[in-house]
Amino acid sequence: GTQINVTSKFVLQYNTQTATYVPPPAPKGGGGGGCCVVATALTNTGDWSLEDYKKINSWAIKVLDKNWFGERLHRGYHMVAPKIAIPLLKTQLKGYVNWSFTNATNMLMGKKFNKLSIPNSVFWITLMGVVGLFVSKEQSEKSWNKLYK
Repeated sequence: GTQINVTSKFVLQYNTQTATYVPPPAPKGGGGGGCCVVATALTNTGDWSLEDYKKINSWAIKVLDKNWFGERLHRGYHMVAPKIAIPLLKTQLKGYVNWSFTNATNMLMGKKFNKLSIPNSVFWITLMGVVGLFVSKEQSEKSWNKLYK
C-alpha cells in the first residue's frame, strides 16, 4: 500500500493504516516547550525522562482533548500551572510538585498511583476543571505560551 507521511509543528505522522503522535522533544536549557508546561519543566530539570514527557503529551492530545471535560481540564491546567506549579518548581516544594503532578496524571491516565495522593490530586483536578469552565481556549493558550517568550 501507499504510505503518506505528513509532518507538522507537532510531529504528527500519518499513514493509510494508522496515525501516530510523536510529541516534539522537550527543550533543554530554557527556550520553548510543549503545552504540558509542568512536564516540560520537570524534563528540563531531569526529574522526568524524555519518554515520560512524550507519553504525557501524547496522552493529552489523544485522550484529554477529545472530550468536553478533558478539554476544560486542559484549559484550567494551562491557566493554573504557569501561575502556581511552575513558580513552585523553583522552590523547596519542587518535590511536592513532581509527586503531585506524577500521581494526578497517573490517576487520570488509569495508571498506578500513590493512594495517599488522592485528596491532593482531587483538589488540583477539581481546581483546574472549575477554572477551565470559565476560560476560553485562546485565554488558556495565551497563558502557557507566555512562559516561552
